[in-house]
This record gives sequence, C-alpha cells and structure tokens, in this order.
Amino acid sequence: MHYTNLICGIVLATTATAYTSELDCTPQGSLVSPCPPEVTSGRLVANFVAVPETLELLPKSTAVSHWQAANDSQISLVGGGSPASNISFDPDGLGGHGVLVVNDWSGDNRYLRGSLGGELLNDATIFWLGYFDPGRDGSLGDGSGQYVYTFGRSGSEGSQFDNQVDDGRFEIYGGSGSQTGRDITYLHGADSVWMTRYHGAPTTIGHAAEANSIDLLLPTDGSGYAAGGTTSGEDDLLLFGWQDSSGNAAGYNFVGNIHQLLVYDGLLDDNDTAAIMNYLGSKLQQEPPPPADDLEPVTRVVQITGINGDSNPAPDIYFPFGDTSLSGQATLVLDPNNNSMNFDITLEDDRYVVTQAHMYSDYYKPNGDSIFCWGGRWSHHEFLSGVGYSVDGTHLQEMIDDPDMWTLVIHTEGGHFAIDTDGQLIPYDSAIHETSVSGQFESRGRYNNRVPRLLHNRLLREQNPYSGHFGDPTFDGVYPDSGHFLREHDVPFADAAGNQWIEFDNDAQAWIPTAYGAGFGLTVKDIENTEYLFFRYDDQGPYWDYGGPEGAGGGTLKAPIECPADIDGDGDVTVNDVLLVIGAWGNCEVPDNCPADITGLSGSPDGVVDVTDLLSVIAAWGPCL
Repeated sequence: MHYTNLICGIVLATTATAYTSELDCTPQGSLVSPCPPEVTSGRLVANFVAVPETLELLPKSTAVSHWQAANDSQISLVGGGSPASNISFDPDGLGGHGVLVVNDWSGDNRYLRGSLGGELLNDATIFWLGYFDPGRDGSLGDGSGQYVYTFGRSGSEGSQFDNQVDDGRFEIYGGSGSQTGRDITYLHGADSVWMTRYHGAPTTIGHAAEANSIDLLLPTDGSGYAAGGTTSGEDDLLLFGWQDSSGNAAGYNFVGNIHQLLVYDGLLDDNDTAAIMNYLGSKLQQEPPPPADDLEPVTRVVQITGINGDSNPAPDIYFPFGDTSLSGQATLVLDPNNNSMNFDITLEDDRYVVTQAHMYSDYYKPNGDSIFCWGGRWSHHEFLSGVGYSVDGTHLQEMIDDPDMWTLVIHTEGGHFAIDTDGQLIPYDSAIHETSVSGQFESRGRYNNRVPRLLHNRLLREQNPYSGHFGDPTFDGVYPDSGHFLREHDVPFADAAGNQWIEFDNDAQAWIPTAYGAGFGLTVKDIENTEYLFFRYDDQGPYWDYGGPEGAGGGTLKAPIECPADIDGDGDVTVNDVLLVIGAWGNCEVPDNCPADITGLSGSPDGVVDVTDLLSVIAAWGPCL
C-alpha cells in the first residue's frame, strides 16, 4: 500500500513502512523549515533532509533503507552493504529536527546510493549539516578517511569528487589526487554547516570549502571538476562510503550524524551562499567551537650534494652516480595549518635546472619509490612552482618532528662533459659507467647520471618509449618550461671546467673542434664517432621508473641551525651582514630590536654593536645550514 504526500510542492510516494505525516515547509514550533530558501545563482538538484516523510525504514526498526529527495520524487538513495543498522534514523536528533546516525565502526560498508537523474555538474555547490565522529581507529583519520559523500565517478563523462576527513584534516579527492586542507579535529562531534564549491575545468581554483563560514584552506587545483553524465552510474550520489572508477562502493565509511544535504548545480554567489549557510546554521542547537590559533610555519633545509659523505648522510641508493661538483640548498617551509609546503631549491651551477624533486623515506619504502614528488611529468603539482604544494598530514608532521627520516632527491636537466685530471674529455666505458643502482649492467640510455653522448649530440631529451619524443614542441608542452629549448639549442655543453670543445661551422654544416678542443688533439672524426661521459644528462632516474631513485643529488632533511649572524635574513652570512654590523656600530638605540647585536663578552646580546659582533659574523661565514 502506498501513500501520497505533498513535500515542498512535490508529490512524493512512500511505502507503508515509511513515516507518513505531511511535510510542511513552514516552520513548526521551535523547528526550522526542512525546505531551504530560494536562490538565483544556482539550481537546486537535490534536498535530502532527515525527516520522517523522506525516509523509508526497515520493518520494526530504525534502520534506513531509502532516503528520498524532498524536492524530487524521482531521486531516491537506496541502502546497500551491511549491516543495515549502521545507518539509522533518530527523530529526536538535532533538537527534534531528526538525523541519520551512521555508526560504521567496523568498516562493514553500509551506504545509501542512487542516481540524480542524469545530472552533469560542471560547477556545483554542496552543503551538509552534521558532524564527523572519531572513526574505527578512535580518530578522525580512520585509515584512509571518512566519506560523507562521493558524486560521479571517473570515466568518459564523470569525474568523481567528494567530501571527507583524513588524518584529522578536511580533504577533497577529485578522482586523480587528494587536496588536503585545515585540521578539523576541533569539530569532533559538533554539529556544523559544511559547504564546498566545485569549479568545472578549466579553472585556477578547482574547489573551495568552508566549515561554519571558516575557510578550510584547500589548495588550488587547475584541473577543475565535472561529475555526472548520461551513462548509467556516472551521476550516482553515494553517501557514507567511496565509489571507485568503476562505480563500485568501497569502505572508508563515515562515522557521525547528518541532518541535511543540499546539491546545487552552479556556483552559488556570496549572497545565496550566506542565505543557505544561515538557514542551515539556524538549526544548530549550540554554536560550534572555533579553530585553535594557527601554528607557526616550520622551516626545514637540505644541503644538496651529488655524493654521499659527512655533509650528506643520505643513503647511497638515491644518487650513487652523483657529480662531485654539484652543490646547492633547498629550503622547505611547512605550514601545519593547511598541510602545505612552500619550497626553494637552488643549485650553485646555473647549467643545471631542477625538473623534479622527490621525498624518500626508508621507513615507508626502503630503497623503493618516492613517497611524494613535485615538478615534471609524474607529479600532481605544477612545474616546481614553489608555492602551496599539498602534503599528506602525517608526512608533513614527520618532516617537522623527525626530519632525519626524509631524504630529498632532485632530478635535473643539463650538465657537463667529464674531464680527467689532465683536462682531457673522458671517453665512455660501459663497463665502468653504466651500472644500475643495484650494481647490475644497464643497457645504454639515460638510466643513470653518467650518460654517454656523441660529443656533438646536445639534445637534452630522448625518445620516450611510451609517450612520444622529447624535443617535440607538442610533446614537450607537458613541461611548462620556456627555457628548455634555449638550453638545448643555444650552445654545445661545456666540460666540467666550463670549456667549449666544439662549435658549428655554418659553411661546412658540421661540428668542428674549437681552438680549445683542437689544442687537445680533438678531430672532426672524434666528434662524429666517439662517445664521452656526460654528468647528469636529463636526469630522470633509472629506466622509466618515474623519476627515481637514482637522482642527480640531494640530501637529508634537517632543522636549520640558529644563525644570528645572518642579519639580513637571506640564509647566508655575507659581506652584506658585515656592512649591517658596521652601520649599526655603537650602542643600540633600541636594545630589544638591534639585530646587529649578536653577542657580547657574556655570549649574549649586550646592547652594543662592536668588534665581538663583527668577529661573530666572520666566524659564521657562508650558508646557514
């Protein structure tokens, strides 16, 4: 037997096991209307509200079997997985507004799922009212996150997006990579109003999210999002779990409460967003707690070398063929408030350009793949842009608390021909120069950092057996690096001392020795036929192993040492710092703000800038590492 009820002006059919009182959009007593206010900057696709009229329960239980949209009788989410009791209805929750209580403590994968009627959302705004609770492991991390919803799925027309918490932080997974925002553990068990905007491609934003109108600090993602489509399953909305690229429901289930979820087609403007946030917020029984004060960003540094030694205790496996002349430094600024990392990687020799950077950890993958990377073809980040790279919360905290467990490995483009102690170019010998990281022979090519080349061959990139040809302008577009062709086509590579050995003869249309090369007996035949050892030629690691581990160089992550002699704060003690000491000579006018007052006879600042401070600067000369 079926009953027909009027819900927000829509006819809704329910079964005899559903609650049957009519849904009235006018406020009842102390309760707020289940129907949201009208908006003009978007279209309401689905209004799921936990009230008796929209729910079907299993006989003689509070377990939810169906949840129907209040605004569209054709949209219904059907329960799947087990046990059914993991999703139940509490009519007294949220002060009598009603909530779904989701208690999937054991990860049994109970969910609600259904089509949204063939929707393709290039832009979307989604709100929900409820809270996360600690999950199966007693924290909000819950192994790999708790999903409130996932919409769409990867495919020809769909690109999944979701709303979840992972490692205590708000997170969005867009079908290809996660974007991690603010720590939200302060909202444990506190009913809150959550809003996420998804921007369709192309975009410089990708998404933005708030909790109780507080920015959740998601990093930008230029790929944008689109979800849904006409093919079956592509527009499915799955609550309290995750759906993979084939549309299969998986675990990582939600633990918490939810009262209402609103899906809008389009990006709601500020006025409409505020109206919906205020509407949902008016249902809260108490004000949610605010976030704690922001933590200070933390700096970590790496002294980059091409060889291992006292200054670089990183495992040999990461760069066994490094260049003894390689040196540089990396500065990583880790922001624990939004799980982001800004970085600066500088090599002292400008013949080399860093194209990829990786973080390795023996703890996670002994002698294996990198834990995360940025820059270049295989990264989820822009080409070494240096700002706002998102790092998993656990890894970021380890880099702060235990930096010695992390090794930075860099890969470069560029390099130089090797010369011996007599200044001669070193001919290539495969028995010496071409072995893998495990000591096995490797067959030519770019598989380690000592790569053979005919002397006149100055191409930086070779053929990629899977994807095309390096040097092809179309293919090369995957590297947004305008300097690549200048480096490749400007002048032949020099040797380790910076000397050019060949030049191009336009009349003969051939490579000939320079005066310098001819002085060593170099001939045209040598140029045409002889392979020479080349250090760090388009170094991307061994074989096609996604950039590692055989890097051009790197080093162990360290906490920077205190460097009071770096008065100008540029990371180096130089003549500029000496000049600042001389310029501030004498008594400090403001003793508490006198950076040139480094030390006194007592070993501490004494309010006077004098010869003791000058000697301290000179003694600390060089990089602050």
